[in-house]
Amino acid sequence: PKRFEYVERLVSQCKADGIIFQRMKFCDPWGAEGHNLLRRYKNSDRHILVLEREYGVIATGQVKTRVQAFMEAMGK
Repeated sequence: PKRFEYVERLVSQCKADGIIFQRMKFCDPWGAEGHNLLRRYKNSDRHILVLEREYGVIATGQVKTRVQAFMEAMGK
């Protein structure tokens, strides 16, 4: 709950239009955080993108494409 409150406060302070949550592949604690975030925002007007990546390997092109699509979906 405290992490969710922190995220809410940060989103409000920054006047963010969306949230990008990055999680490490095969990391259960990070997976649970992403799931909790999605569940809490399920019926809200907040836009959320959960990016999953492997340790040490960043598929820059794929991430860029997903973020661009996310921004387009928000109308940005």
